[in-house]
Amino acid sequence: MREIPLALASRFDSALITASIAENHWPYFRRWLRFYLDFCQKYQQDSTHPTSLTAFDAKLWNKGQQPWKRQQAQQAIALYWTLLTNEDQPHTITEILHNTDAATTARLTHSPSSCVPSPPIIQTATVAPTQ
Repeated sequence: MREIPLALASRFDSALITASIAENHWPYFRRWLRFYLDFCQKYQQDSTHPTSLTAFDAKLWNKGQQPWKRQQAQQAIALYWTLLTNEDQPHTITEILHNTDAATTARLTHSPSSCVPSPPIIQTATVAPTQ
């Protein structure tokens, strides 16, 4: 897995400070960004387009990542996207997510990608004990 380019890492660290992300969470945000950029390269996704985050989230869901980890990954990518715009950077992670397209946010926070099948429902039969 490739490292985040130094210039981007420096800007991302500044964005973590600006967004008031607790310092003990920084390594995880950096890791999610690295995983996301690696995913985009491996699967030929445009890292600047919301569909890539949907696909990345689906991959995390398929790998059994817990919802809070998927949310943290989404927050890290949303923060990365603020670096790509020429607009003023939002000051908190809430503002970053608020500025994300509402349909994308709803899709990401409530369910995995619709192109990913839901896990199978396993039904168990009740067996009466034999005597």
